[in-house]
Amino acid sequence: MTVVPFLFGILDGAVTPLAIPAPAGQICFQMGDDNQLISAIATITDDPSETIVVGALDVISADSYHRPIIRFDVSVLPPGTLVISATLTLTMLSGTISGTQTFTCARVTQLGWIDSQSTWDNYKTATAWVAGGGDYTLTDSDTTVLTASQDLIFDGIGNMTKYILDYDAGIFNCVCFGDALNTGPPQFLELASFDHATPHLRPWLCIEYTLVPSPAQAIVC
Repeated sequence: MTVVPFLFGILDGAVTPLAIPAPAGQICFQMGDDNQLISAIATITDDPSETIVVGALDVISADSYHRPIIRFDVSVLPPGTLVISATLTLTMLSGTISGTQTFTCARVTQLGWIDSQSTWDNYKTATAWVAGGGDYTLTDSDTTVLTASQDLIFDGIGNMTKYILDYDAGIFNCVCFGDALNTGPPQFLELASFDHATPHLRPWLCIEYTLVPSPAQAIVC
């Protein structure tokens, strides 16, 4: 008889074996799908392109809103993984920011979007989003405030990532958007996409995590 060490807990008055978390680790992803949803050309896809734009500009028409939509497959981490933190980094290539601009990263709720077919109006050919510009929830979303053009970093998406691992089969889908453009100059960032020729500039998603294995048996005979 071999006694295997593990942790015990008390549940409803009974002694119960508890899972022992594995050491924490970090994993980063830099492969995926993306596109930008553009209000001024609401029925035309912009994929593939080396860049994606977030914010508002008037190159195509006044008040043209651009929303990058991004997908990573993070299913190598199983449901139940404890997410310590998660950070999405989008590399800025150019842009114009004046005053204070707030950018948001939100979880996409329509998981069937197709990067080569998605537009402001449709998530795939001839199939509309519930609302133009992508279907998303602000639950567990993250915001970052910029006062100058720089990389766009969302480091508060841990809860969003945890939900995606547990309920979205580990397929991370998000959309990013900026403030509405009421008056003044365009406010936008041009970011490197997954199609950019320089690999290290492409979108990054890094997750700090702890794996929780299944409860161990106390005694092995």
